[in-house]
Amino acid sequence: MLTVKKNNELSVKFNKVEFDESNSQYKLSGGSSDNQTQIKFEYVLPIHRSGNSSAYELYIFHKKNAAENDIYQIYEKSIEKRIGWVFPIQALNSIEHSYADNQFFLNYAFVAYEKLLKGEFIGEADIKEPLLDQSISYSLYNFYEDDIILFVISKAAIEELGGFNFADYIPWLYKCGYYYLPKIEERYEKYDARFNVKKVSNEIKDEKYIHYLFKEILTKEQHHIVKFHLLYQVIELLIEKIFHKEFKEMIQGVSSGEMSFFKLKDEIGTIAKEKQRIQKLFDNYINGSFQSKNILGDKCNDLLRVLNREESSASYEALYSVRNILVHENRKVMSKECVDIICSINDNFEDVIIDILVGINNIN
Repeated sequence: MLTVKKNNELSVKFNKVEFDESNSQYKLSGGSSDNQTQIKFEYVLPIHRSGNSSAYELYIFHKKNAAENDIYQIYEKSIEKRIGWVFPIQALNSIEHSYADNQFFLNYAFVAYEKLLKGEFIGEADIKEPLLDQSISYSLYNFYEDDIILFVISKAAIEELGGFNFADYIPWLYKCGYYYLPKIEERYEKYDARFNVKKVSNEIKDEKYIHYLFKEILTKEQHHIVKFHLLYQVIELLIEKIFHKEFKEMIQGVSSGEMSFFKLKDEIGTIAKEKQRIQKLFDNYINGSFQSKNILGDKCNDLLRVLNREESSASYEALYSVRNILVHENRKVMSKECVDIICSINDNFEDVIIDILVGINNIN
């Protein structure tokens, strides 16, 4: 619900939103029954609406310096179906972009505009409270920051997904440069008209740390060493799951006679080693293409090379070597060259973690 300051002590809440189609204008009314206050918004886009705004959900994310033409159709990768549109708030205040005459976009834009006026959205936004001036037409910018990104999802389109939860897509959106909270250092990506989204694997979607990491922590944390350890926590979480899963399978193998006690001892010795469990995670538990691990391995080797340490052609081994340095020899990576390399490692480590989260399989 939007509010304005009527004077230094009184705020007016607007609990009624009406659209005057003849004047292409929204009118918001609020205040007491005997002292109504009204403000207006000029709706600049061509009017196209079908159905009720309640048939959609609006999610707010953040991205600085988005262009008004960064407008994409959202496709859910697992069902290859369009489930909505994503666009910056600027697209609602301009007719200069490429979609100003696209009736499908215009329907979603109309829904987003109305929901912003009503405050009907999911996400974090610092809503401003401007001074009352009934002589002007207000803009969304009077109330919302210009880094707002709008994800408008059709409830009908997501029915076949079953148990749709937009929070499951936050890590993937983070990878694509859309953040749940404003971020100091951002990625900037451009896409074709179609923007594919992927959700966290069902096997780990209930892990609270994963959601907290991408919703809040990584948008705020800048220190390169701390950031590495925060990301590595995901690796530790997953390789612990691998240990429990494979240990249980070994015990079952011994009970059934398929594995000897001597073999059990050797196998336990293997999975007890952290580096070997990272190898298992990288090689055995990720569906689909996992090329990001190779880029991460190269970046890790850059640091090992600068420190005159042995490099590795195996990405898991290079990562583990860097982990050991940052845990036990942090004092040796204080130069600007090392800091820059670690920042680059973190950028790629984020990609690896997200690819793991959406591709991990058979870990429970």
